[in-house]
Amino acid sequence: ENAQSDDIGKKNELRSGALRSSLKVELHTRYAILLWEGQFTEKTEKSGRKVSHRRIMGMPYFLHLVSRINDDSLKDDPFADKKMVLLEEEFNRGTEVLETLCQKLDLVLKDIPPRVSLSEVMSVSPVNISVFSRTPVGYRGVWLLVGFDQLALKAFQASHYGLISHAQRDDYLRRAAQSVHR
Repeated sequence: ENAQSDDIGKKNELRSGALRSSLKVELHTRYAILLWEGQFTEKTEKSGRKVSHRRIMGMPYFLHLVSRINDDSLKDDPFADKKMVLLEEEFNRGTEVLETLCQKLDLVLKDIPPRVSLSEVMSVSPVNISVFSRTPVGYRGVWLLVGFDQLALKAFQASHYGLISHAQRDDYLRRAAQSVHR
């Protein structure tokens, strides 16, 4: 009898399936899309063959590399562990830079006359990208890119309405992009 009740108990045991989730990123600015894609330079060799070289790493390649670094770190590779620490430090610095620049732009955008209101700026046709990373560190890079996109929107809006100059806008974009590149 005990054997039968054990079998029945095992059959009635509730189990859930594997967890799944998807992440889509909506990019509104050409600048953020270029950071996602990265940039290549084409050079012609002496033989006449054209060779493409990576100038700026795009997010898909970054996600690939950080996944490999994370795997090596999990295998107790001290060099990979060091890279993971350095990545974490850069993410923290980049996030801090983006937050500071966004706060400055928020103050600029609030400096408008009374009874004037600005709507949130966004692209009429943003680019939707599905993102998958094997490691949380990869997603930290994606969060930086999305933060850059939000900052770029604010910088373009402030420039469009004459609240900052084009040179100031470009300075905001340059400083923010540097934090993502790092």
